[in-house]
Amino acid sequence: MLADSYDRMGDTARAVALYIGYTRIAGVRDQEASFRKAQLTEKTNPRLAAKMYETIPAVSSGLPEFFNAGLYYANKSRPRQKRSPS
Repeated sequence: MLADSYDRMGDTARAVALYIGYTRIAGVRDQEASFRKAQLTEKTNPRLAAKMYETIPAVSSGLPEFFNAGLYYANKSRPRQKRSPS
């Protein structure tokens, strides 16, 4: 797949664009492409990446996708508390 080649070359923008186009094709349920699309999006738009993780087609157990989405929401929902002086 061309998106994989761009990904390996470090051209994240083109890789994401191609993964998005590919996963939008009717009937495509490629879990690996959907997961990689979310991973690459995570650096620039973590909120969108979390939504992408949630919508990855459930082909297997789905644990990696929910784990990554959970990490995003866990970090977002709990603001860091300041330590009180001991």
